[in-house]
Amino acid sequence: MIITFVAFGCNRAGQGFTNKPGKQITVELTGSNVILLDGKEIHVSYFETQIEEMAAESELKADVTIHPDADIEVIRAMQQVLRRHSSDIVYDSENSDRVNE
Repeated sequence: MIITFVAFGCNRAGQGFTNKPGKQITVELTGSNVILLDGKEIHVSYFETQIEEMAAESELKADVTIHPDADIEVIRAMQQVLRRHSSDIVYDSENSDRVNE
């Protein structure tokens, strides 16, 4: 059973009122230190750089899938980055309690 919830946030002052074009991205966390960003493997240490570059050009909206065996530290790191650079985040998770930790 997949539980879906939406987390909206005002991550940066005025971010919701930019003239940037919108861009939908997908983020998938598995049981390793590799994050799938739009289907492309990115090591967790490069994730923020990639998101910053995308956010400079577009208003990001992220669809995030978290697998049950995903590492909690990788989840937290990903959340912090997306909260700073995305206008909204939609989580699809089989284990939604881990997302809220």
